[in-house]
Amino acid sequence: MVALVYNWWNLFVRCAEPSRAREALTRRPLLLHAVGRVIKSGGQTTLILTSNHGEARQVQDILSKLSLFLSGLTNAAEQLKSEERWRRIWHRILEPFHQQATALLGGSG
Repeated sequence: MVALVYNWWNLFVRCAEPSRAREALTRRPLLLHAVGRVIKSGGQTTLILTSNHGEARQVQDILSKLSLFLSGLTNAAEQLKSEERWRRIWHRILEPFHQQATALLGGSG
């Protein structure tokens, strides 16, 4: 169970910031050090996070970009099926690995 949670955490962090590898042990406190509040109004659900971590501004930027990406999958692309949304999420997570592999293979991949 721990391995499963660890792996899901890594995928979440990679989706939040695809261009940078983040170590779960060092970044977990940064990304989890917040109090959350859910507000439901007008058919919408909003999650508000408040952090008093020293690097709260950095976390706000990371999570705001992730929120824009995920909301863009549902708002701007309502015609997309669930499978296509997941395909775009996986592409975001795995694209840096694809770029690294291509670079290692000399651009032939």
